[in-house]
Amino acid sequence: MSWVRVGIGLILLGVVGACEKGPTDKEQSNSGGAAAAQAQSRESGSPFHDVGFEQACKLAQKEGKVVMIDFYTTWCAPCKMLDRFTWNDESVRKWLRDQTVALKVNAEKERGLAQRYRVTAYPTIVFLKPDGQEIGRIEGFLWPQPFLKVAADRIAGGRSRAG
Repeated sequence: MSWVRVGIGLILLGVVGACEKGPTDKEQSNSGGAAAAQAQSRESGSPFHDVGFEQACKLAQKEGKVVMIDFYTTWCAPCKMLDRFTWNDESVRKWLRDQTVALKVNAEKERGLAQRYRVTAYPTIVFLKPDGQEIGRIEGFLWPQPFLKVAADRIAGGRSRAG
């Protein structure tokens, strides 16, 4: 069923003109692009934090939240769908700000972190306790309302476990 959603999403991307080709060599070597995009997103009300992993864990501990990492790649169409549809939804943004310390991590640039959490598909959204212990994950694209339901289920299960 998730392949059907991905297929529909890819069709929608084509219909709305959002299809993008893979990264050029110049784009892959541009290390400042992601930081600039995150800074711009923060100004527009993005729920994603522009901090490192360790800092995110400390912030989550301090605020009583979980860490959520959106592992993406620049060439991944479902990742772009998350950016366009799910992360732009105001109810998702509010939920992320209230419940998580959210990070976007380019899995090709942060290979060590992606390997640590056994990320093999994109997008992979990993929910973590502040100590870095995984409590749940979502692989693939979800529309805003299904995302909210699944994400809440993932973190509820992790918060109820001792540890």
